[in-house]
Amino acid sequence: MKSRTLRIGFIGTGDVVTRFHLPGWARLGNVEYVAAADVREERVREVADRYGIPQVFTDYRRLLDLKGIDAVDVCVPNRLHGPVTLAALAAGKHVLCEKPLATTPAEVEAVIAAGKAAGRLVCVMKNHRYRGITRAIKRWIDEGNLGQPYYARAWALRRNLLPCAPGFVRKELSGGGVCMDMGVHCLDVVLHLLDFPEPVRVTGHMGTFLAKSDAIPGGWGEWDRGTFDVEDFACAMVRFESDLTLSLETSWLAHIPEQETISCTILGSKAGVSWPSGVVATARERRLMDVSLEPLPELECGHWSVIEEFADAVVNGKPSPVPPEESLKVVRILEGVYESQRQQREVAV
Repeated sequence: MKSRTLRIGFIGTGDVVTRFHLPGWARLGNVEYVAAADVREERVREVADRYGIPQVFTDYRRLLDLKGIDAVDVCVPNRLHGPVTLAALAAGKHVLCEKPLATTPAEVEAVIAAGKAAGRLVCVMKNHRYRGITRAIKRWIDEGNLGQPYYARAWALRRNLLPCAPGFVRKELSGGGVCMDMGVHCLDVVLHLLDFPEPVRVTGHMGTFLAKSDAIPGGWGEWDRGTFDVEDFACAMVRFESDLTLSLETSWLAHIPEQETISCTILGSKAGVSWPSGVVATARERRLMDVSLEPLPELECGHWSVIEEFADAVVNGKPSPVPPEESLKVVRILEGVYESQRQQREVAV
């Protein structure tokens, strides 16, 4: 990456920023922190003091008015991702946005159009793509070893790890529950591995089955069980233009032995492969064979890889490493799950 200093503003200063984003930016030698914004004044001042960010705001629009910012890192509640990203693009800033890019396909389409009109990059934080095993499986599939894919299963299940913050459990802030929060991760991985096939129909089912009960302890703390108004479980069957079907399962509070499992399996005409184990199952000359793919080298954290490539793209005029067009297919499917539940039938996406 060239040595030009990249001037960054942070919109939202929650845990994901201090745990993953700020350490990722700190690794780069040509970054200047300009400002941070958060509606929680005490929190934004604490983070700014800790990381040497000179200007703080409780209104992100004042941050966007600053002329000395090249790009913003957006980490606000999911429902606000689209509006904040659109405002940032209108202000002439490049945008790195946490997942999901928006909570409706219409908002994603608006972001795509706004980015093109402004001549600014939009990059979505899809950190699992950059894991060494993901890159190894992607290369293996691209070399033709899978054959024609015909079925995939993706699941993101937790036993009692429900995020307690209002930004996750109040629909007005989150845009949805576990489907929007966790489904986006495993769904993006499997679509990425398969070069984003075109989805056409979705059958979905979801509900709040356990979150209002007092039986399950909160592994990440207590949530307001009385006002909880999003789904804690969702599943779906997705059909694509090609002869491919995908099943999706997500839960924050499933009665499963593991505390958390995020995985996918893809079946093809030549072999099947599982992520993140990297185990390949196949057959040769009437003999069953199992092998394990070796992960490619990786940084310590996938978030850091996305940040590094985004910074490089901004400074050197490269395309977005995680373009918003790919997020459009993910969000179309997620919206299809919600719409199918509302209509109690299969829907087109």
